[in-house]
Amino acid sequence: MRTLAVVIGMLVLAGCGFHLRTARESDVPARFADLHVTSPVSGLRYPQIVLVVSRMLQDHGAAVFSGKAPLPTLELVNETMVPVVVTINSNGGAAAYLLDYSVSFVLKDASGRVVLGPQVVRVQREYNLNPLNILAMAREERYLENRMRRSAARQIVARLIAFGRRPVPAHKEVALPAAPFTTRHAH
Repeated sequence: MRTLAVVIGMLVLAGCGFHLRTARESDVPARFADLHVTSPVSGLRYPQIVLVVSRMLQDHGAAVFSGKAPLPTLELVNETMVPVVVTINSNGGAAAYLLDYSVSFVLKDASGRVVLGPQVVRVQREYNLNPLNILAMAREERYLENRMRRSAARQIVARLIAFGRRPVPAHKEVALPAAPFTTRHAH
């Protein structure tokens, strides 16, 4: 009976178009399997995003190099983290914030020509303030910032993978829509 239920479940999932991702579908395409991940020295306020994106690319099969070898380059151009007050308490102070995090990037080919970009990835998280526990609030904000970086890195890698799967006409710049992807989670 259990086997029959499993078979029926698999047929239903296959019939609706659901398919498990294979390792090949989530790997970085061959033309970007070796690349640099960089940022302008003065452009990024939080350079951890470079490390997070590099590690995520490596998890998806890319080899990230440093140095001057002529390779495609993912340049993380700008990063911002802006807290916005969304709720005010009865004393007129902030009761909740929305952290608005964005990263812009471009992808260059081995000759330095921009082939994708500029692109913007935006992630938002909301968190409530507890004036009785200031230390916990600071820890929560750092935790949210790290999660937001990881979420943005996943979006950047997903865009790189999607772009790498598209056929690119010779000597033409290709850009995905400029509208940023936004992920908003209430905390």
